[in-house]
Amino acid sequence: MRSRHRVVMNYKDDSNDIALNNFSDIWLRFLVKGCQRLESLSLLWCCAVSSHDLVIVANACRDLKVLDLQDCYVRDQGLKIIGIYYKEQKELNLYFCERINDINIVEIIEDCRKSL
Repeated sequence: MRSRHRVVMNYKDDSNDIALNNFSDIWLRFLVKGCQRLESLSLLWCCAVSSHDLVIVANACRDLKVLDLQDCYVRDQGLKIIGIYYKEQKELNLYFCERINDINIVEIIEDCRKSL
């Protein structure tokens, strides 16, 4: 059985996860270069995540199925990137992503409805 590769980047420390405090986009870029088989990434409360960072993750982590962006400062452009690059997405958490407009949420659901 293939093991799941999961990284959690927030303030929670869980025995099965890698938890990183003082997160920055530099750490994210460094991490994804070494974790190309990553399937689950939680960026919960990571306000430094940009649309450009989501492209970097998508290009490096082709097996990514779960992306948690809860309470991140992701904007509409980031959501469009998710729709373009994350076609195999099984789970996407946008809870408390208040900078995203409802119309773009509907668009990503329509674009990814087969895989979400």
